[in-house]
Amino acid sequence: MNREGSWQEDIQVNPQQKIIDTMLILKEAGKLPQEEVHEMKSERRGRFLDMNKNYEQQSIYDGDILCVQ
Repeated sequence: MNREGSWQEDIQVNPQQKIIDTMLILKEAGKLPQEEVHEMKSERRGRFLDMNKNYEQQSIYDGDILCVQ
């Protein structure tokens, strides 16, 4: 996610944590825009994720790059 105006940072999360919960934490910390996050895509897997599932359920592991759209 190296586009102009984008945020890029390595984070570590519990695999049992829901993806949407991570987005809320990042939004509260001011790391994401306050507007609604509509989609998240795994660059490694090349597919959009169900943000109501956790990382393990979505097969998201170390080294993946997630793009928020």
